[in-house]
Formats: sequence, structure tokens, C-alpha cells
Amino acid sequence: MQREGRSESFRRTVLWVLVSGACYYLATQIAWALCFPDSKVSLFFPPHAILVSVLLLVPTRHWWAYTLVAMGFHLLATQQAHWPFLYSLHCEAFDAVQNVSVAAGLRLFIKSPLRLITLRDAIVFVLIAVVIVPFGTAFWGAAFTVSNHFGTHYWVEWRNLGTSNAVTAIVLVPAILLGVHHLSARRTRARPARLLEAGLLGAGILIVGAFVFDNRPAGPDTSPALLYAPIPLLIWAALRFGLGGVSASMVVVTFQAVWGTMHGHGPFLMQSPAENALALQLFLLVTATPLMFLAVVIERERRSQSELRTSQERITMAAEAAQLGMWLWDAPHNRFWLSEKCRELFGFPVDGDVTHEAFLQRIHPDDRADAENAVRRVHQEMVPYHSEYRLLLPDGTLRYAASGRMDFDSTNKPLRMLGICIDVSERRKAEHDAREVSSKLITAQEDERKRIARDLHDDLNQRLALLSVEMELLGQGADGDRDLSQQRIEEIGRRVKELSSEVHKLSHQLHPAKLDQLGLISAARSFCRDLSQQSGLPVAFVHDDVPRDLRSDVALCFYRVIQESLQNVVKHSRANAARVELRMDAQLLRLTVSDDGQGFDLDHAARHGGLGLVGMKERTRLVQGNIVLRSAPNQGTRIELTAPLSLNRPASAQ
Repeated sequence: MQREGRSESFRRTVLWVLVSGACYYLATQIAWALCFPDSKVSLFFPPHAILVSVLLLVPTRHWWAYTLVAMGFHLLATQQAHWPFLYSLHCEAFDAVQNVSVAAGLRLFIKSPLRLITLRDAIVFVLIAVVIVPFGTAFWGAAFTVSNHFGTHYWVEWRNLGTSNAVTAIVLVPAILLGVHHLSARRTRARPARLLEAGLLGAGILIVGAFVFDNRPAGPDTSPALLYAPIPLLIWAALRFGLGGVSASMVVVTFQAVWGTMHGHGPFLMQSPAENALALQLFLLVTATPLMFLAVVIERERRSQSELRTSQERITMAAEAAQLGMWLWDAPHNRFWLSEKCRELFGFPVDGDVTHEAFLQRIHPDDRADAENAVRRVHQEMVPYHSEYRLLLPDGTLRYAASGRMDFDSTNKPLRMLGICIDVSERRKAEHDAREVSSKLITAQEDERKRIARDLHDDLNQRLALLSVEMELLGQGADGDRDLSQQRIEEIGRRVKELSSEVHKLSHQLHPAKLDQLGLISAARSFCRDLSQQSGLPVAFVHDDVPRDLRSDVALCFYRVIQESLQNVVKHSRANAARVELRMDAQLLRLTVSDDGQGFDLDHAARHGGLGLVGMKERTRLVQGNIVLRSAPNQGTRIELTAPLSLNRPASAQ
């Protein structure tokens, strides 16, 4: 499989090498059609742009293949045109060095894709591809051209070579690279208005180009000012369509201008084709270069704005998700900008100016001095701003936190302060609830210890003391009446059984042994029966398809909720009956404890309830369950608990 993949990659590479060679051959024929008489220098040399673009698009390790094939196709074209063989070889070496030098320089110094280049990258492109390499290698090219009796003068050939390759690079290379990118990228459907604008721009360039470069013969009667006629359209292309638009437009204008100049037309004062060609080349260079810079700057600005919008959207989404409000204080002008969330938090209308004084008026008088001191400390010490304060709002008092930073000018005067604000009322409430739960937990723990100590001291300890006295009396009367001794032994046995029962009851209250030994159903049924016997409250216990081997934490959670719920029924509900139901629902274990008692106010219980309700909620949270309390005065109470079921072993029905 790997060998087949390599073979396919090799065949594909060979195909593209041959295609690029064929394109180089066709571009050579076009270039020769643009040569002036008595010169081998073309006014516009497309093969140079073809090979440079190809080298920039393919891996560096394949450059040798593309370069050799291009040289071969160009040599074939020169031999068909009956060029001297040594001169042709010299041309191949010159073109190869020039093309590879441009591609290597651009690959080395420009890392960004052409569609994302910066102004610095554009300047590097112009320096390498338009100035240094074309005019540097022209010293060599002009020398062997003149030495082979082609051309007229060394410096004329140097100028023609350098200018021709420079114009070709600035006009064709960006157009080819962007065209390939557009063809290979995922197509996006353009808007009709965008297509109409592009069509109008293209038609305008064709019409203006035909009027300027092919309307009248060149000579003293023409107006060079007509050269500026395409400029507004080219600026339109740069502003609206970026580097791709200006590159495509420059290609059209270039071919129109070259064609007209080759046929002696255009807004040129001289009738000499060579002089007109130079004027045209300079016009193309000085037009294409600044337009390229303009398009790059505009594209960069658009990308920056798009990135800024994306960043702002992300920040806004994050702020909304976190319930954050953002604000900015323009210190010199004493103006506040507040986001919608910030205006909502501070109770300001959605529009209208907000001053620093109005901002401070929202702060609780007891906290206002601290907030002002925090801002003053930012001014003096240049530290980040952080303050927490209460706000006075029409619907009550809430607590917020704010933090930010101050920007200063060169003289350390405050310019603006950036900050965020967030409602921490829920956090404060959670902290208060946590402290209250901790306090109740400690109190409940101490109360339980007192109860156990009281039961041990006042009940079990006294019984044991009385039992000890009875055993002493039994020992003292061992030689007396056997019937009396037998009665005392039976009494002692009865009291030992009672003590054992009390110890068992106390142990069961601390932790039910049946829950571990027999499972949730047996432990819950036993508890309901015992509670019913002790309190006289009828408790119906119903279960359906509940596994015996539940996870220990789930079983303990459900047992404690049953225990707490029924004890609350006995203590507070004045109910005539209660009902406990345990059922399976898919992978959820469901518990329902209901009674027909007097009920209670849920809001009041949430604020002033004891540890029982809080404990049930915490136990439910620990097993990733959900508990719902339903009650109202004189309507009874219903507690519903659900939790995901995990089995330690294959389930067996109780």
C-alpha cells in the first residue's frame, strides 16, 4: 500500500512537471511575440512569472525537476527559432539562475501566504522580485546578449532586461499565485451585488484601456495625460477587491497597453517603439507597485477589523456567559461607556451618558469611600483596580465586585480606566449558606453527642448501677430463700435483655447494620415498621423491582432521606398516614415519601429550616441525584428523590 502511494505521488509530480514545462513553452512564444525588432529582449516576459510562481507553489526538493524541464522546453523553442545553440544554452542558464534566485529569496524572507502578506512582506517582494534580482542579473544578461550581436547597446539591453522582468514580476506573479489559490480553495457563493460590481469594474477597465491604448497612434499629437485614465478604476479594484482585484486588473491593463504599444498606438509622444516601450514599462511599474502596497494595507486593515470583531464577539460571549459587565471611564472627559450587562447591573438606562458622579451615586453610602479610595490608589500607585461594594438599586440592595486597570499618558496623567463588574450576590449567599450549614452541622453534632451522653449517663448507666446493686443483694442472700433468689435472677435477666435492646437501638440510630447486611429494602421496611409501632403513625412501604446490591453510598443516601423524612412527619406534620415508595425507572432509582399532614411553606423552610433539609440535599448531591420537595400549608408534603443506579454485581430483585 505504501509503495503504491509513492508510485502515485511520483506519477502526479511528473505530470505537473510536464504541464508546467508546456506552460513555460507557450509563455515563451507569447514573450517572443512581444519583442521589438533587432532585439531579443521582450517588453513583457511571461515565462519568468510562470516558473517563479511554480517554484513558490511546489516543495523545494522538486525545484531542480521543474527548472530542468522549463530549460528543456525553452531550449526546444529557441532551436525551432534557429537561435545559436551556445547562445540558447547561455539564455537557459541565465533564466534558471534568475528564476531560482527570485523564488529562493521570496521563500526565505516571506513566510506568510500571498493572500495574507503584510506591508513588510510586500516591500520585500518588490525589493527581491522587482529590483534586486532583475536588475542585478541584467548585468550578466546584457553582456552575453550584446556579445552575440543582439541588441544595440549594453546599457540599453541592461535597462530593457531589468525593466521587462521587473514589470513581469510585479504584474503576473501575484495574479498567478492568487489565481491558483482561488481555484484550489473552497468556493464560496458570491453575492449578486458583488458579482455585478466586479462585472462593471471589468467592463470599465476594458473600455478605458481600449480608449487609452488603442484609440490613436502614438506621436506628438497624443496626450500623455491619458495614461492616468485607468488609475481610478485600478484604485477601485484595490479598495473593493484587494490584492486579487488589483492584480487581475493590472494584467488586463498590461496586455492592452503592450498590444497597443507594439502596434504603435497609445498616449506616447515618441513614435519610436523602443522609447514608447520604456515609457509603458515605467508606467506599469510606478502604477502597479503603489497599488500593490495600497491593496495589501487595505487587506490587512480588513483582516484586523475582522479579527477585532471576532475577538469582541468572543469576549462578549464570554462576558455574557460569565454574567460580566464591562465599562470604560474616559478620565479627561469624565464619561463612562458601559456594556448592556453593566448598565443592567447598575440600573442605568440602555442609552444616555453616564458620568463618574452618577456612577458613584449607585454605590451604597457605606461603601462609597472605599470605592473612591481604590480609584485614588490606582492614580497614585499605578496598580490594578479592585473594589467590592454594594449598590443601591430601585428593587433592593445587591452586592457587586469590580476590577480593572488604568491607562496613563506620557506624563502619567490618567487617560482611561478599563474594568469589569460582576454580581456576586449569589456567591455571597452561597458563602453565607455554607457558613450557616457548617454552624448547623457543628451544633447538630454537639446535640447528638449530648443526646448520646445523656442516654448513656441517665438511662443505661443508671440501669447498670441498679443491676449492680441487685446482683450484690443476690450475692448477700445466696444462702436464703431459693425462690426469692430465683425471682431476683429472672429480674436481672429481664433487665439485661432491656439493656441489650437499648444498646442495639442506640447502635441502629448511629448506623443501621441491616443496610449493609440485608440491603436497602429490608432496612427501610424494618425502619418503617419500627417507627410505626413506636409513634402509632401508619406507614405504608411499597417497593417494585429494586436491586438488592445497590452501591453503598446510594443505599445510604436513600435510607437517610427516608429516615429524616419520616421523623419530620412524626414531629411536625400531624399526619394521619404516610407512604414510602421505592421503584426502578430505567436506570434511575426513585423514592417518594408522602403524607397527608399540615404541610409547610417551602420559602420559609429554605430560609429558616434546620439541618435536616440541607442534609438531604447534600446527600443527594453527593450521589449525583436530584431531590424535589413539594408542600404547601394544609396540603401535605411530598419528597421525590431520584439518583442514577450503579450495580456492584448483577442485579437480583428484592
